[in-house]
Amino acid sequence: MILILSTFGDLSTDWVIDWINYYNCPFYRINAYDVFFKKVCVDISNSQIVLENDRLKISDINAVWYRKFGLLRNSETFKNAVHAVPFESMVNIYREWTAFLKTIANIFESKQWLTHPDAVRLNKCSVLRLAKEVGLDIPQTCVVNNRNIIDQLLTEQPLIFKSIYDPFFPKHEDEMYTMYTQELTESLVRECDLPELFSPSLIQEKIEKEYEIRVFYINKRLYSMAIFSQNDTQTQLDFRNYIWEKPNRRVPYKLPHLIEKKIRKLMYKVGLNCGSLDLIKSKNGLYYFLEINPVGQFGMVELPCNYDLHRKVAIELIKMDRKRFSRKICG
Repeated sequence: MILILSTFGDLSTDWVIDWINYYNCPFYRINAYDVFFKKVCVDISNSQIVLENDRLKISDINAVWYRKFGLLRNSETFKNAVHAVPFESMVNIYREWTAFLKTIANIFESKQWLTHPDAVRLNKCSVLRLAKEVGLDIPQTCVVNNRNIIDQLLTEQPLIFKSIYDPFFPKHEDEMYTMYTQELTESLVRECDLPELFSPSLIQEKIEKEYEIRVFYINKRLYSMAIFSQNDTQTQLDFRNYIWEKPNRRVPYKLPHLIEKKIRKLMYKVGLNCGSLDLIKSKNGLYYFLEINPVGQFGMVELPCNYDLHRKVAIELIKMDRKRFSRKICG
């Protein structure tokens, strides 16, 4: 049986399940916030999970897909608690939630995993360092906290800045604020009256790009898409600053064999057998690696390029399930 650890409303999970149903393969789905609305018992002594009236034996599970399972801060329970509970208590609640998710993951540690939860908390700077180790080109990158270095770097090359961790999308009343990659210029430094010391920030050289590349990786196979985001000023620096009325052109793309080989090495080093990667093809002909998103929306690659990725993910899970099942029978 396949166990799917996901979250309510994730379309990629829904579409993969449609294919699993089509192939008549048994599966069970647990959404992260089920624990807030359903009776749950993780019976560690007897190696089983009881969810409402469903009793799931650990021994029946052969393959596990980890897909956006967690993210407590996105739940309504967390949002309501923030206004009623002291900050220190919220920190502890978050720790308890993280420990609970870790308990679920540990129970299935010996199973076949598509995206193991221990590998999804990537450090952006550490991944850049590993990318350079395997031979991929990366933008010149610094984490700095003082204006003197910023002023010096700006005399050498154009710069951009972005979050060190994942982008944060805060809400205030009825408005949502977004975080995008932005260009760092001398005029912006002056306008913001940047102090001599500030919070450590990720600064990179601005690469003059020919186009962006999004890659979906699954068990050593790569499906790439070119995004002509430089054709519009709003998306030149960050494709996510999207224009729905006039979408960027997106087409299937084949990376050079050597680049694909280096990506496979990188994914092995970070312990991922599935995930999305962002690269830039620069005007000087080089491919620059930017970052990995372990649980990115691969539907945005499938639909424009007709890669049939949701079916491929379903087939991969079914193969993993049957492989482990056959091992149990032979053993």
